[in-house]
Amino acid sequence: MKKNLHQRISVCIALAVFLGLVSAKAGDLKVGAAAVNLVADDSMVIAGSILPKTAKGQEGELRAIAVVIEKPGGAKVGMVACDVLFLPRTLVDPALVEIEKTTGIPGDQILVNCTHTHHAPCTGTVHGYENDEVFEARVRQGIVKAVQEANAELDKGGEASADFF
Repeated sequence: MKKNLHQRISVCIALAVFLGLVSAKAGDLKVGAAAVNLVADDSMVIAGSILPKTAKGQEGELRAIAVVIEKPGGAKVGMVACDVLFLPRTLVDPALVEIEKTTGIPGDQILVNCTHTHHAPCTGTVHGYENDEVFEARVRQGIVKAVQEANAELDKGGEASADFF
């Protein structure tokens, strides 16, 4: 599981540098990362099927994984990957407002994306069944908490390494 997180972090850093979000040399960046579990239960309708279905038990973790990158003296950028099918703006925008209030990272400097799993509860109306408001609240809180924790990791100054494939 830890290797998977390191691979995701490496990809996010490479993507940020490639897209010009940050320009950096070795030792020029501070990076923080965090993962928060998104709790689902057997009563929640699973997104990704034409008809509403539920699951019994959970094979793997659903998470919100965040990376915050800072170039000292420059701006911070954040990236969050959520293990859900999709996220509507009505869920993401309030999370971005809370992140900006608590971390100072502007909402327009944060990329939120989805793994597009078909094994998580529904976060929006699709195929005639509705979103699960309890799970949506957990996802929104998970996005905020993951970025807050990743941001806090910036100041720990620990040693880190990344492998680029």
